[in-house]
Amino acid sequence: MYKNIILLTFFFLSNLFGKTQDTTALYKWKPGLTLGLKISQLALSNWQAGGENTISWVTENDFSLTYETKNWNFSNNLSLIFGRTKTGIKTFRTTHNKIQLEHQLSYKINWLVNPFIGNSLRTYFTKGYDYKKSEEKSTVNFFDPAYLTQSLGFAYQKFKNFKFRFGVAVQEVFTSKHNSFTDNSLTRTIEKFKLETGIESITSFETYLHKNINYKTKLRLFTRFKRFNIWDIRFDNSFIAKVNSYLKIKLDIFILYEKAQSIKTQFWQALNLGITYKLF
Repeated sequence: MYKNIILLTFFFLSNLFGKTQDTTALYKWKPGLTLGLKISQLALSNWQAGGENTISWVTENDFSLTYETKNWNFSNNLSLIFGRTKTGIKTFRTTHNKIQLEHQLSYKINWLVNPFIGNSLRTYFTKGYDYKKSEEKSTVNFFDPAYLTQSLGFAYQKFKNFKFRFGVAVQEVFTSKHNSFTDNSLTRTIEKFKLETGIESITSFETYLHKNINYKTKLRLFTRFKRFNIWDIRFDNSFIAKVNSYLKIKLDIFILYEKAQSIKTQFWQALNLGITYKLF
């Protein structure tokens, strides 16, 4: 029920804030590149009130490439996020670790929705650790795991700031050492590859809450035909406050539920001040 409420809310907001698509740039490749760097630092010397020296940095880079004709729309997006932090005499620890690549080709049929095919890849730059353990335990690494998903269905994208797609999907999961993402506990052998078929929906929405405050959100739902009552949920939210042309404050909130990783809902939040520059 709550999934339907979320989707209906997105649809309502799209009609409230949406604008019609720009049709003046057909038959042209339209690239977009945004670079971001955020750094925070604390240095102490003979400071009696306590504390430790800290330094952290995060780099966020987003690249998009779209091509549109009278009948077709082809979109590509690449998101690269990586960051580390160091406290006291401890070594640098990874806090941001994401590679995400998406492609979508849709055909315009002048309906409320258009048929599409899509492909996506999600993985990590480098090793990630569970630092709460007494002995640091590696949890992910580059292409370990890697999620590759192909989907086919219908997409609603009548407005520039609201997109929704729904269809059948095939999801492949690849691992090397972190086999908990792919292994079937009911078998004796350790599986390093898992193939799943199911239904996927992706909803994205963007609006300005204030003239200098931008809100972006993206919700991905995936369920398997074999376990239709269990849904994977990836819910991204970003609030971006513009200080000036380059300086921005960003609040990221990410909610994840994937039973293969954990039976508990995962929560990730970060607040950063940094430089963001849109090249084109």
